[in-house]
Amino acid sequence: MLVGTRKIVEKAENQGISIFHGDGTNPVVINEKEISLNGDRSTDEDHEWFVVTKTDNRDFEFCKTALKPYDAVVVSVLALMEEIAPGVLELSSDGDDDIFSNPPITINAVDVAQIRMGKV
Repeated sequence: MLVGTRKIVEKAENQGISIFHGDGTNPVVINEKEISLNGDRSTDEDHEWFVVTKTDNRDFEFCKTALKPYDAVVVSVLALMEEIAPGVLELSSDGDDDIFSNPPITINAVDVAQIRMGKV
């Protein structure tokens, strides 16, 4: 999952979408403890931070992005999670729920298969 998230963030940044830590200012966090990201606070492209941890943290069950550019990363990471572990998450959107079936940023099928098998 971490490799896939890093690839999604890299693709987003190559498309000009600035991704930061949840606070909108420090470097994005993608490690064994958490995935924490947001848009760029300095350009008002941040909103609520997106955070995923290994522990069951019911304090954060949603993330409002106000459709700011980093929304593409949030949707794509959630779609990847659903693809790797179907049914574990309950995904919904204030917009179009079909967005999770056709995320804006994807990684290739070989990478997804390796993530599923635990090879990356």
